[in-house]
Amino acid sequence: MNDVLSNMPLVCSIANRHRDSGVPIEDLVNAGVIGLLYAVNNHDPSRGSFESYAPYPINSHITKESRKNSVMPRKASVIRDVRRLHPIIQRLTHELGREPYLEEIVKASGMKKTAVEIATRNPIFLHMDGPTVEDVDVRLEISELLERLDDFERLVIDARYYEGLTLKEAGEKLECSRECIRQTQKRAIRKMR
Repeated sequence: MNDVLSNMPLVCSIANRHRDSGVPIEDLVNAGVIGLLYAVNNHDPSRGSFESYAPYPINSHITKESRKNSVMPRKASVIRDVRRLHPIIQRLTHELGREPYLEEIVKASGMKKTAVEIATRNPIFLHMDGPTVEDVDVRLEISELLERLDDFERLVIDARYYEGLTLKEAGEKLECSRECIRQTQKRAIRKMR
């Protein structure tokens, strides 16, 4: 219990790094506490200090929570559609004095009905006051950078940064060596620059 209480500032610090995900900070801290409890239960003192071991499971649990419950869409095309439709829907709502019907949005935007349906069902429309245009721009840039990568490179980047896996864990998950993961990650980062 003492390890948990003494490391709460670390949990809060790591949770604060994920505030832009759109997930409430309380949920991120709760996930971090679960990661901290995992660290307390699984730490082997013979392999190093608790302070060097604990940040990884804490960050891993917070990252999973933030990705699982993020309000931001993952595909660049959906982000573009959301950005394009939001001002159109605001204008129509103002002009009509009510929420516009799907057909009215399709007509005003000139987009296909299915694209409008997908974009307007996306949770980001419920949180448009939350993420700023800059947040959406950054996520759009990241999505466009990821599109430069082949499937395996995307899987490696996803495992390393999205899931927070170590080189060894990513290798086990993707059934290849730690060195293969390291080289693929390095190549992917080079492609995204």
